[in-house]
Amino acid sequence: MRRILAAVVAGTMLSVAACSTHPSDLTVARHESAPPQSANLKQLMAAGMPSQPLRLRVPIRGIMAGVIDFSAHGVFETSTSEMPLTENDWLAAGLASINLIGSTTLITTAGTGPDDAEWVSDPEWRQWAQTMQSASISAGTAIARRDRVAYLNAANHLADACQSCHKRFRPEAPLSNSQFAENVRRGLDLDR
Repeated sequence: MRRILAAVVAGTMLSVAACSTHPSDLTVARHESAPPQSANLKQLMAAGMPSQPLRLRVPIRGIMAGVIDFSAHGVFETSTSEMPLTENDWLAAGLASINLIGSTTLITTAGTGPDDAEWVSDPEWRQWAQTMQSASISAGTAIARRDRVAYLNAANHLADACQSCHKRFRPEAPLSNSQFAENVRRGLDLDR
């Protein structure tokens, strides 16, 4: 199983590295434009399957607590480690960067949270999501190359993006992960 994960992470990180010569070359339009429809998608649509992305059925705060915070901490911890990184460390870091890259797309879609629609329509929110994705792509590229210096730089850019966005959009103290999980368990956030 570990070998399969390592192959998936390596393949993903190499494709991320190949897609961009430099993270600053990334633009919002490039990441938000829809890919051309494949024959498989056309077949699914003909069979009555929806052609639009699925609705985000959790609050953005759920994506933040359940995926982004966890993955970002993994990136921060491994990138600042003074010890040499093992293959397992690089694998975990690669998976964390994949989670972050994908999750930044999710947080540009309104979920069920009370603030979600307002956030995703705010240009500043979208810019911070783009900055976070670019930093995550830089981290993934550095991970694929096993470049500790570039990885630390990318992690610092990611931390700056997270902190700046939190200052603007999360001025109050956030719920702890366990508090949020308890709210979700009771269904408080899922029906909004």
